[in-house]
Amino acid sequence: MLDLSCDLLLVIARNLDPQDYLTMSLVSKKIDTCLSEGRFNTSKGDIVLKQIQKEILQKQLAAVSNDGSAIQYLKNPSEEVQLAAVKNYGLGIKYIKNPSEEVQLAAVRQNGNAIDYIKNPSEEVQLAAVSQNGTVIEYIKNPSEEVQLAAVGNYAYAIEYIENPSEKVQITAVRKNASSIEFIKNPTKKVRMAARR
Repeated sequence: MLDLSCDLLLVIARNLDPQDYLTMSLVSKKIDTCLSEGRFNTSKGDIVLKQIQKEILQKQLAAVSNDGSAIQYLKNPSEEVQLAAVKNYGLGIKYIKNPSEEVQLAAVRQNGNAIDYIKNPSEEVQLAAVSQNGTVIEYIKNPSEEVQLAAVGNYAYAIEYIENPSEKVQITAVRKNASSIEFIKNPTKKVRMAARR
């Protein structure tokens, strides 16, 4: 890549097309390097830089708000950009390294399947995911009884994806939909009775 002067990068940044994710990411990274090395020759200094950074942020926000999957082309996006992306496209979380809990929650609220891309989600994130889509419990390792209850409360057939559900979880599922009993191995008498009601 050409080693453009830092001042020329400012001109390029101001004229970036919001859909040109790759160039936007590269220019933003290069401007950060110039800034950290004190290589700008502009007399207005910090004021111009802050304005450029604000413009780049606005362009990134516009890009991911229009197409959340565009986050994959941005290097080290801010949390604000990450949130905008996953609110538009929850599965975009797969392109984010070490997302905050706030970003995780926004992603699973938009699409419960996003939990499949989250390492060690908190119980709060798990609850939000199964509340959006009960069947995503299949992606959660060792869900608590509370998470299981929320999953079958949302969608009774989610019981199919729960290993050894407690009697309380089984009863909750069959009360929501009696035919979910077909996914319960060896239902107790209490569970069979609940399914008949």
